[in-house]
Amino acid sequence: MMGYSLVCGIVLVFVAHQETRAMMKTLDEESKIRAMEARFQQDYPDGIASCTEGLRSRMERIVVEMETLQSVLEKRRNLARILLCLLRPLPQDIVINNMRLDHRSRKLNFDLLVPEERPAGSKNIGEVLADWKNSESLRMEVRAVKSVSSKRSLMGNKPIRIVKFGGDLVGPGA
Repeated sequence: MMGYSLVCGIVLVFVAHQETRAMMKTLDEESKIRAMEARFQQDYPDGIASCTEGLRSRMERIVVEMETLQSVLEKRRNLARILLCLLRPLPQDIVINNMRLDHRSRKLNFDLLVPEERPAGSKNIGEVLADWKNSESLRMEVRAVKSVSSKRSLMGNKPIRIVKFGGDLVGPGA
């Protein structure tokens, strides 16, 4: 009988402990809810209507900011696509140098460094220009890439030709 009383006592203590923990958790959650309600009443003394109006005006400001950002981003050119389209038809011995992309004046300018001594069968500048002219991806970004000027120079002790190119960006400027 003593053992039975001992087991019942232990079970009773365990159940009381579990119920006390549950009640403490409920009281803690209730105090958190009351604190949130008090903070809400302090921030919005007119109630839910002022909260809704505040959120509405905040959302309107965010929408205006997002639309402004979107319009700026739409005006920017995709430099990675332009560079890839320019590099794709180039032989390995021709290098792009001094690339400048001016969003305000809507101009693209760059130089090609072409060695005077080139391997036989390598593309010449005319063939590269024809490839650029036929590139739909490049035409989406830049209108008519054209040779602007050309001059001879030395790089190290090797003669090269520096060919300057230019083109107009397609679409609205920033």
